[in-house]
Formats: sequence, structure tokens, C-alpha cells
Amino acid sequence: YPPYQLDQFDPILSGGSIVDGSFDPRTNRGSARIAPTGLTAGELRKASTALRAAVKVDQAIPALVGDTAAFGAEVGSNSWAVAGSRSTTGLPILSNDPHLATSIPSIFAQVGLHCRRLGKSCPFDVSGFSFSGMPGVIIGHNQKIAWGLTTSYPDVQDYFLEEVRANTVRVGKAFVPLETRTEEIQVLGEDKPRTITVRSSRHGPLLSDVDSQLTTIGKNAAKRQTGGPTQDGYAVALSWTALSPSRTMDALFGFDRATSFSQFRTAARLMAAPSQNLVYADTEGNIGYQLPGAIPIRGMGTGLMLSPGWDKAYDWHGTIPFEELPWTYNPPSGYIVTANNSIIGPQYQRHLGSDYSYGWRSQQLIERIKETPKISPESADRFFYDTTIRFAAKITPALLRIQVSDPWVTEGQRALVGWDYTSPPDSTGAAFFNVVLKNILKLTFRDEMPESLWPTGGDRWYAVVAALMSQPDNRWWDIKGTAKVETRDDILLQALTDARKEITSAMSRDTSGWEWGKLHRLTLVHQTLGKSGVAPIEWLFNRGDYQLGGGPAVVDALSWDASTPGYQVTNSPTMRMLVDLSDLDNSRWVNQTGVSGHAFHRNYDDQTTLWANNEMFEFVHSKARVEARTVDRLELVPGA
Repeated sequence: YPPYQLDQFDPILSGGSIVDGSFDPRTNRGSARIAPTGLTAGELRKASTALRAAVKVDQAIPALVGDTAAFGAEVGSNSWAVAGSRSTTGLPILSNDPHLATSIPSIFAQVGLHCRRLGKSCPFDVSGFSFSGMPGVIIGHNQKIAWGLTTSYPDVQDYFLEEVRANTVRVGKAFVPLETRTEEIQVLGEDKPRTITVRSSRHGPLLSDVDSQLTTIGKNAAKRQTGGPTQDGYAVALSWTALSPSRTMDALFGFDRATSFSQFRTAARLMAAPSQNLVYADTEGNIGYQLPGAIPIRGMGTGLMLSPGWDKAYDWHGTIPFEELPWTYNPPSGYIVTANNSIIGPQYQRHLGSDYSYGWRSQQLIERIKETPKISPESADRFFYDTTIRFAAKITPALLRIQVSDPWVTEGQRALVGWDYTSPPDSTGAAFFNVVLKNILKLTFRDEMPESLWPTGGDRWYAVVAALMSQPDNRWWDIKGTAKVETRDDILLQALTDARKEITSAMSRDTSGWEWGKLHRLTLVHQTLGKSGVAPIEWLFNRGDYQLGGGPAVVDALSWDASTPGYQVTNSPTMRMLVDLSDLDNSRWVNQTGVSGHAFHRNYDDQTTLWANNEMFEFVHSKARVEARTVDRLELVPGA
């Protein structure tokens, strides 16, 4: 993957570094450290069996929490705030739309928590979005402040290669006992619980021990269950800051109660995992940003490669103190934009992460903010639906320069002439471009990679393709197993040809019938019953299909998986929220589905059509406005 290009994409913070043990947003003193790599190539080869076992565990995790394609396409979010100097109201506007795996019911629920009398004993007057089963509001606003969250992509996990003998692990030149514990799992219908043995080094649990539980029980299962060594004497341990108990829930309640940036930062101090970009605005006219979270301080290495567990030089040395974490308050620019992009420039002395979004979404939002002299809540609303494919400008000119001899293919190529790089549902250019792009990824990389590593799309892969456009003879263009050494133009010609065949088969021979939304469709699938295989059950619980615009690495982030057939939406904005700090009742929101989990209830999917049609509705907060909008009321009265 290409490095993050700070000359093309702005980080969240334009400056700042650590001075005398505290982050100072006004200075750029300091320099990035040089971190040595981890294991040698020979050690990595020896570790391959244990590493493959650990990777199987790692790959299984996304399937538990959402569509795996969504994770391959870099799940992310957008959030931004503008100061009153940039708004028509004279006070800030704050926006947030988290991008997660599509599902019904929605991951988020709209809630309010209002004390009838505000005071120390009951300090809540807050509305917004929460998760099922979690008290309080995670994203939203109270009577004074508003906040949004986006994934900050810090590097808080490391794999350590451990040399294991029986139930001991090497530390330096000696072998010390592994920590071993037995966990019981109650299974419905079984009298006795099932047990698993968890072995841990000082770095964390041995993920490679779990291999036999994810695949068919193999010949080594008995040996592993009795605490024996893994097959080659090596194991892989996971260090992860989230495995340590923390007070993140207290942080969320602190956000709900805070009435100033100082109080908001005090609450953020308690937020350990997951680390998030926190965007802030208040009714006094202030905007701010804070990065919270437990982010490790590494010895040697950056954690991008396996670290040798026996070498203490690679151990973690605690976490970055909260005082050193990046923040800003009322920046001179008058705006803050976070879209999973790089947090800060190389002058920052600590290592935060390496897998940021490349910046196409964040830069598009920055340009929209700069181009709008005064942003109103109405104009800000339209920012959500920006479908500009910025990286298309790096690829489309090369596609148009390809000499095509087949008039039928040339007719398809002309669909890109004059295309403005936007991708609304009715766009012909977006339809053909996305089909060509998928074929470029297929032709360029599948011959050299196992199926598990086929490109899924998303901004990292698009950055790869964009970079290769200026390297016509790069070895990646060559298709393995052919007598010819293919170049860029050979692959682009073949991609144009294959795309012409595919899109004709999918829609029509006539280019006037090509529309991106006819390919790019969404069916909301119930996570429990949506793939039951029983058609009436699926019809009852699933909703769709919707023809949508947007795509991966665009502001209107409706991603699809390039490694699978079709262009079905796999992750998307699961909600949208816009807060007007000049009049909180003038705020607006929409959920991906509804607030009920009952398929027959009118609120099961009553917001989906609005969401799919790029519409929102009033997000009322005050008692008077809520009462005026009330349709149904359920009162639970203690002691009654």
C-alpha cells in the first residue's frame, strides 16, 4: 500500500506536538522516532504454522460482528464541525454518520434521557443514538454540547511470536510457566459444560491455540487441549489494550453530562477502548477535537510485523499519557473534519497508527466546507450525499487514452467522456467506471494472490491502483502463466473489454440504459433470520432492494466488495445526524431502519425510505417540541 500522502490529504490537526510532557496544538516541535522492524525472514518462516493459526482466529472475528466484506472495505465514518464564523447561524454546526455493516434492525437506536429537574442527583438532558442494551447516549447532544465519533484507527494490537515448550514460554534465554486457565461454556441441552483451556504469555492469550476450534478437529487437537506445544514449537500471542479493564462506560456518561470542552475532555480521559476521534461543538460557539484511548508505547518496532516475544526490547511500556494525546480547541481554520484520515503530521513524537483512510472522503468534505462561504443547516445536510469519486480522476484519464479497436468496446469507453466523477444512482459514467475498476483489480492481483487476499476494494486498494497508473511497466500488471509480459495498457484494455461484456449482460447493450443504481443495490438482511433459507421468513424480516449511489472511499460511503460477484452494498452510513447549536430543535437525523426490532411493527423500517432517498427529519430535543410531536406514550411508574 502507498504511504499516506500528507501533501495531498490534510490530517485532522494541522499542527501540534508534545512539549514538556503535554500536547501543545500550537507548536510543531519534535520529530518522529525511527522504529526497527521485528523478526527476520527466517524467523517468520519458522513461525508460519502458528501465524496461520492466529490469522484464522483474526479472520473469524469480523464474521461475528458484521459482514466480512464491510471490514475488507475499511469500515469508517464521517464527522465534522464548523465554527459560527463559517455558519449562517453564527453558532457551530456538527455532523456525524458512522459507516458500519448493513443490517436490520439498525445497529443504532434513537433515544433521549431527560431529567425532569436537572441537578447533581439527576444531570441528564441528552438525546441521540445508542446501542441496544447500553444505557445513555453514545453520539448526540445535551442542552449545551454536541459530539460525534469516528474510528481513529490507532494501532492497539500486536502479535508476538512466542517460543513454547510444553507449558512454558521463552523469556530471554530462560523458559517460564505460561498462565493457564479453564473456561466453562454452558450449552443448551447439555448437562455438562464444555471447557476450553486458555494459555497466555506475558503478552496475552495464545491465539494460535484456538486453531482447532475454528476448523475440523485435527490430529493435534488432543495435544493442544492438554496444554502441549503447538505443532512447530511456536505460538502467536495477542497484545491488545482492550483486554485490560477500563472505564469507557464512565466516559460515555461523562459526555452525556458535560457542558463545556473542559468537562468533555475530563470524560474523554476515561475512554480507553475503542479509541475514537471525538468532534465537539457547544452552544457558546466553540468547537474542538480530542483523541482519547489506551494506545501502547512500544519499545522496538511499530507492531506492523510479528515481534519476538522472547526479546524484552519489543515489550510495551504502558500507554501514551492522556496529556500527550492530540487535541485542538477553536482552530483558526474554523472547522474540524475527521473521516478516518491521518490524525497528525510526522512531527508528533508518538506512534499512533498506520492504517488510516487515505483521505479522499476527508479532503472532499474540507473542500465543500471551504467552497461554501456560509454554511446553513440546509446546505450542510447536502454534504452527507456527496458522491464524488475523487480517486477516479487518477484512473479515468488513463482509461480514455487506451486505443480500442473494437467499436463495441469504444462505445462503452465513451461513457467516461465528460463524466464528472460523481456517482448518483442514475449515473452512466459511474456504472461503467465501477465495473471497469472491479475488473482491473481482478486482472491485476488475483493471479498473484490466494483467494483469501483478493482485493475487496476500499480506499487502500484504490490508492494502489491510482499509484500504478503512473507505472505502466510495474510487475503487478503482468499476468502470471501467460507467454506475454503484460503492461498497464494491456490490462486496462482487457478490463474495458470485460466490463463492456459484463455491464451489457447485467443491464443493456445500449449505454443509455446503464445506471449505477441498477447494479449498486441494498437489501437489509436480518442478522439472525435473514439468511434462514426459508423464503417466507426472509421476506418477513429482510427489506429491500434499494438502488443507491455512492460507493467506497466517497463521502456517501455505500461500499461494495470487489472480491465477490455483483455490487451489493455491504456497509453504509448506519445513521446520519446534523446538530444546529443555534437551535437544537432545528437539528435533524435519520436511522437506517427504525427503532423497533419487531418485523410487524410500523417502526421496524419506517425511516429506511427516507434514508435511501437522502432525506432526514426533525431531531427535536426540548420538552415542548417532544410533547408536540408525541404520538404514543408508555409510562413505567415505579411503585404504581
